[in-house]
Amino acid sequence: MKPSLFLAVRIDDARADWLIEAFGISRFAERADFTTAIAGKTSSLIPRMSPFKAIFWLFFATFVLLLGADVSSLGAENSTNSEISFVSDRPTVSPQCNSLLARLFNWPEKEKPAEAEGGKDEKEEPLESDRPNFTDSPATVGRGRLQFEGGYQFTHGIAGDSTHDAHDLPELLVRYGLAERLELRIAWDPGFVFDRQVDPASGRTVTDNGGSDMELGFKYALTKQDHWQPESGIITSITAPVGDRAQSSEQVDVLVNYLYSWKLNKKATLSGSTGGLWTAELGDHFTRFSQSAALDYELTEKLHVFHECYAFFRIDFQDDRPQYYYDAGLTYLVTPNFQLDWRAGVGLNDASDRFFTGCGVSIRR
Repeated sequence: MKPSLFLAVRIDDARADWLIEAFGISRFAERADFTTAIAGKTSSLIPRMSPFKAIFWLFFATFVLLLGADVSSLGAENSTNSEISFVSDRPTVSPQCNSLLARLFNWPEKEKPAEAEGGKDEKEEPLESDRPNFTDSPATVGRGRLQFEGGYQFTHGIAGDSTHDAHDLPELLVRYGLAERLELRIAWDPGFVFDRQVDPASGRTVTDNGGSDMELGFKYALTKQDHWQPESGIITSITAPVGDRAQSSEQVDVLVNYLYSWKLNKKATLSGSTGGLWTAELGDHFTRFSQSAALDYELTEKLHVFHECYAFFRIDFQDDRPQYYYDAGLTYLVTPNFQLDWRAGVGLNDASDRFFTGCGVSIRR
């Protein structure tokens, strides 16, 4: 007789209620104690999840798999594809790695000329941060590198007869390189918001202070620049609705952002981004598309300036007017691993905030 696969599950009422609330399971069998037998078939008792919760667990599972692959590849490098060094008896890692993960997550190695070997160490490349402008860099931080970015921003806006002033900090972004082309991103941006609204007609003041939602995502480097083919990358992320009511969307938001840049010459770089955000505000669910273009210019080896225009287009929102912005700023590299930045900008139409400015820091380890 062919052995059959048998699965027994017993859940009491209290655990069933917890599972229903925590995982979005819409219904169980009428009895709390049940036994499901699977014999070459798929069980019909499958928990039903909301799309946002399904996306969250998908991202979490992807992160665990990628982290496991990153750790296992370290062991693989030390146990396979090794050769004996003429300097010592210890095995050295071969530059060739034929695994699928290596081809997906690492750039192909460039062959170096023989005379370059044993020469002076290459100068460390300066960090590339995703601040202070709106357009993120398509570059990743590099395998094993950890980068912290944060800052402060002041915003002044006018809505009808009322005005509002907001102070945001720490605009935190933590980036860790899982591989050369893949980085993990954890953000708390804007972070804690101190928002004060004043109605001059009535003299009434309303404060909407609170923390924003957390964000978890990945950046993947797609291509290097090749003539007119841009250097490009993509960011995908989701949010955890853990913020205060005044600053939270109270749902799992989904963000996709395509990044691209062209180095025009030794000093000028043109970059842009095209993205979509699925979110909610005050219970109103909508889609927000974004488009940006930025020009960065190197004044000195350490000092860069940029000019940027970007816009937001909201669909299915109560106020569907587009928002247009212009900003400019500078970055200063104190060391290759430490950068200071500043920016200021204005809104270009009535639907946009009137003015904003901010400063920040980026640190790489």
